[in-house]
Amino acid sequence: KHVKVVLTGDGGDELFAGYGRYRTVGRFPHVSGLAAAVPLIDRLPFFAYRAKLRRAAGLLGGKGAARTRALTEVFSRHDRERLLGADAATAALGPSFETGNRDVDAALAFDLGIYLPDDLLVKMDIASMHFGLEARCPLLDHVLGELVIPLPAAAKQNATEGKLLLKAAARDLVPPAILARAKRGFGSPVEAWLAGPLKALSGDCLLARGAWLRGHLDGRVIDQVVADAHRGRGNAHQAWALLALELWSRAGRGAGGASLEVANQAR
Repeated sequence: KHVKVVLTGDGGDELFAGYGRYRTVGRFPHVSGLAAAVPLIDRLPFFAYRAKLRRAAGLLGGKGAARTRALTEVFSRHDRERLLGADAATAALGPSFETGNRDVDAALAFDLGIYLPDDLLVKMDIASMHFGLEARCPLLDHVLGELVIPLPAAAKQNATEGKLLLKAAARDLVPPAILARAKRGFGSPVEAWLAGPLKALSGDCLLARGAWLRGHLDGRVIDQVVADAHRGRGNAHQAWALLALELWSRAGRGAGGASLEVANQAR
């Protein structure tokens, strides 16, 4: 109502090692051959800590950006193969820098090359443009990036905290309580939603015979993902992602006629 341009903090975590997972990938050693256990774990019957065990095996058995992928991906390669069959693929990993701790640098590169442009900046653009706001990201200025990216990981984080350089630069501008405050994310309680108030909606959307997704993905896998989420087990973020995709497909067909169907045929 009162301004046309806003500044955002996007890029701060990815440039200055703000996320806790950067300390995770730098703390644990590589265990040769353990990555081969990931598909075996995926094939085990459900048990309470299966997802955590798979992430741990992917983290310890992986190198470079594969470690951060293991910590962040919603669907594993095995999950994608079950859903998509022969069409399953894995996006190319970001380049690994050769300075400092390579696993941490690779995690930063992964987020700068994939997570930031394909997720965070997309959401910021959608939210700001919806209200006619121009959003600017000063921390993503290329001059700043060229200065910060080559620096060793030890200059950006220690064993307990990240953004060391950014905090030092802002120490005389920001109250001490803000500098010392623990990082807080924007996570949503999707587990509670899907097992509670959104249980009926997700079932109606994803289990219906006419669901758009069921014409493109394996319905048996969708059924299992939804059933696990409704029982409050498994990886609820998988059901959440499928629900979002189904609702998006319906909105696209409603707003643009058969636009999605045409696009699919063209593919």
